Amino acid sequence: MRMPRRRPPSWLCAASACPLKRRRRSHTSHSSCTDRNLLVYRGERPLTQPPSIRFSHVGLHVHDIEVMTDFYTRLLGLVITDRGKLPLPGNPQIVFLSADPEEHHQIALVEGRRDGGIEGGVVNQLSFHIDSLADLRDMKTAAEEAGVTRFLPMSHGRGWSLYFPDPEGNNIECFVDTPWHVRQPVTDALDLSLPDEEILARTEAAYAGTPDFQPMKSWTEALAQRLADK
Repeated sequence: MRMPRRRPPSWLCAASACPLKRRRRSHTSHSSCTDRNLLVYRGERPLTQPPSIRFSHVGLHVHDIEVMTDFYTRLLGLVITDRGKLPLPGNPQIVFLSADPEEHHQIALVEGRRDGGIEGGVVNQLSFHIDSLADLRDMKTAAEEAGVTRFLPMSHGRGWSLYFPDPEGNNIECFVDTPWHVRQPVTDALDLSLPDEEILARTEAAYAGTPDFQPMKSWTEALAQRLADK
């Protein structure tokens, strides 16, 4: 059974994590915004040791997704690994780009950028690799102990993710690779309370019949060949 899709919560969208339409506020200072967001972060060392992370990719909000895609592919040599519509108001387009066969994307371009004050912003998210589902749960526990209260677990088919904001509302993603490639974008629910074996089985059952479903190793080898042929 395919995992049900769900719309990201309002806090994720309001913190520059996705290009949803937001109400403008004309007299909100940067400092007041910072103070408000710091209420969810105590600045204390968590009791749980956070797992090791490795930087993976960045998401950018853009005005003209075709011009930006052309720039990064034609000038900088990245290739398009996936593209599609996000299940958000207006169905904004997202394009995934990479120059590394070990990374599905190093840059994600998301249309719908807004400029001006705290309502604008370029950064969509900062994303980090984590080694295992156990480490992903430990990260959530450590973040909770540090005062973070808002989380969004999500399955992308090729990755299991946990999203949460930093003290100023920037969106952080920590994720674990699955054994498979799944065509993106996919934004399905993820229940981290389930045992690893059940999460693995549910993920395979949900996406095994979808286009481009294949072992991650096969997809990585094909991308390496595409990059070599450029």
